[in-house]
Amino acid sequence: MDCKKHIINILSLFITLLYILLQFIFYPINHLNIQTRFVTLLLDTSFNLQYEKKILIKLQGGEMYD
Repeated sequence: MDCKKHIINILSLFITLLYILLQFIFYPINHLNIQTRFVTLLLDTSFNLQYEKKILIKLQGGEMYD
């Protein structure tokens, strides 16, 4: 059971890092500088991770705490 959680955590981390990398490559530059883009991506990724974590907990039949 513990091994399954570690695998899920590692996969989540890998997917998140891949997501950030792809966002840097394909995110439209427009008038944003690199630092602003990085902060925006971090906030967006953080929100997505919290949402994914809630879904995983719900799928595993656990309680969700905010």
